[in-house]
Amino acid sequence: MLIFNDTEEKAVEKAIAALADMIPLEAMQPPHSPALTFPGLEIKLHQRRVLKNGTDIPLTRLEYGALCYLAASPGRVFTKAQIFAAVLQGELSRTLEATANAEKFMKVVRKYTSFEELTPTLLREFVEKIVIHESESLDGKRRGKLRRQEIEIYYSFVGKVELPD
Repeated sequence: MLIFNDTEEKAVEKAIAALADMIPLEAMQPPHSPALTFPGLEIKLHQRRVLKNGTDIPLTRLEYGALCYLAASPGRVFTKAQIFAAVLQGELSRTLEATANAEKFMKVVRKYTSFEELTPTLLREFVEKIVIHESESLDGKRRGKLRRQEIEIYYSFVGKVELPD
């Protein structure tokens, strides 16, 4: 996730505006398919994964954005500036959406900063889902007393929050 301060956000907006003045930009609609496939290459859009002959290819956010932009329009030729503008616009849109979601989340948090009991209403509004993984033995015994069980809490609007150890 990118986090911009006000100055950086304005700089990105100015860069996009400057590029739009130099070259015609057009909005590209994302493909409706959850995956883009080409011989030997698969782009899994919902998972943000790229597979080449079945092997995961690690890409940065910007590399992934450029690949998706190009793959969504096979046979079209784009200038470097068009690709750059499209990828930055996508990053800016995702950042603005993440900011809006964080603001919604904080509104719920402020509403429940001090509560006496965990009510069903609070849970429905604050928590999207809870994933409870199978427990594992820590003492090597199948039904031993020492067990570890991972629990993941996905909060409304922001998803899973990783807390530092």
